Amino acid sequence: MSGIFDGFAKNIDMPGIYDLETSVKRVVDYIFETGNERNSIDIFCTHDFQLAMLLLFLNGENPEYKQILFNESDNWPYMLEAMFLWKSKNSINALWRDEKYTFRQL
Repeated sequence: MSGIFDGFAKNIDMPGIYDLETSVKRVVDYIFETGNERNSIDIFCTHDFQLAMLLLFLNGENPEYKQILFNESDNWPYMLEAMFLWKSKNSINALWRDEKYTFRQL
């Protein structure tokens, strides 16, 4: 898995694997196209891989952040750890471990 994240962080073309932005766009599009009913909350369960992919994207496809995510014991997502995502008019927002991230619509 580390090799895939190296490719994502360094924007390397990997045969058979979407680039990071395309991968994140597919996940985010699915989240906001599914459910999304008024006065409700949607819960999606996924793997640490997808959560880590979103975190890498939110931190600017940054090789240094990839090292922090993989090598510092408290940074890799825990099993069943939550990230909250919501859309505003022109951006997508995320909250993870008391950090708020905002990124453009994909």
